[in-house]
This record gives sequence, structure tokens and C-alpha cells, in this order.
Amino acid sequence: MTKELLENRWSIVAEIAELERGVSSSVQASSAVKPYQVHAVTIRGIPEDDKFMLLKLREQLAEIDTFIQRIPQSESRRIAKKRAAGMTFEQITNVLQLECHREGITVNSVQKKYYSLFK
Repeated sequence: MTKELLENRWSIVAEIAELERGVSSSVQASSAVKPYQVHAVTIRGIPEDDKFMLLKLREQLAEIDTFIQRIPQSESRRIAKKRAAGMTFEQITNVLQLECHREGITVNSVQKKYYSLFK
């Protein structure tokens, strides 16, 4: 696991959602039996190239989530989750200070715990 992949999790989730929406198109059609009345039909689907990318992105997401779940220390796991959600170290520090009611948590200590996960 690389920190770049972990920090890209929020973007991967957004891209998966975008690809799952697929493409849709509206066409004119008529019924197969009389009376032949014209009506609009919407066609939806995911292009083949996007299906492959979707599979690859889901695998990356599973890899990231498994990595985070396997972090043994709770605080480090929470830091990794928040960083994967796109939070800055300053934001993570503020949240941890509020939740833990400890002022000893600093940006530097949060960064150290985070970067130690990738050694």
C-alpha cells in the first residue's frame, strides 16, 4: 500500500459513482403492435471500457479498505480513514483533539503516526 493510493481513495469512490451512472440516451420507438404510436425510450448502460475501469477501481478500493481495517492501533486507523477521506493533517488534528479531549495531539504527531504506517 502506498500513501498516494490511500490518499486517492476519495477520488476513487467518486469515479466509481460516476462510472456506475453510465450513459443514457433517449430514442424514438413505436410499439410492435397496432396502434403504432411513437414514444421515447431511454437506454442506459455502462460501456465495455468503463466496465474494465470500474472493476480495477473496485479492486483498488477493496485493497485500501483492507489495509485500513488491518491497522491494529485505533488512533492510527482513524487517522488513515480520515486521510483517505481527503482531510488535511490540520483537520484531522482538530477532530482528534475535540473527540479525545486531549491537547497533546499535534499536527506533527498525527503526521508521524500516519507516515509510520508506510514504513
